[in-house]
Amino acid sequence: MAKKIMIVDDEVNVIKAAQIVLENSGYNVIIATSGEECLEKLKKEKVDLILLDIRMTGIDGWQVLKKLKDSGVTKNTKVIMFTVKEGPGKEIFGLQDVVVDYIKKPFDNRDLINRIKSIMG
Repeated sequence: MAKKIMIVDDEVNVIKAAQIVLENSGYNVIIATSGEECLEKLKKEKVDLILLDIRMTGIDGWQVLKKLKDSGVTKNTKVIMFTVKEGPGKEIFGLQDVVVDYIKKPFDNRDLINRIKSIMG
């Protein structure tokens, strides 16, 4: 059975680019265009990996990550953060244990899929 990956980003072009790469590599993709939508969908869906944008309008990626950690979702679900800057900032304090990688946007398609495959096994 194909692994499920949720892409959470408020930029539709980022979602579409990642979705094409992931689906072409055999993953099932679920999309959320906001932190709120991500949290709602995860009440009904179990995913193996979340690609989570840090900077979003409304609830940002750090707030979503904290809610996911507090609710226990991150015990069985890996999280990769999408970021436009290099590495994490001070916001990661207390959350570093649930983030498995950072991918800088704009991303290289081959790099994205290779990093996901190395994490997903």
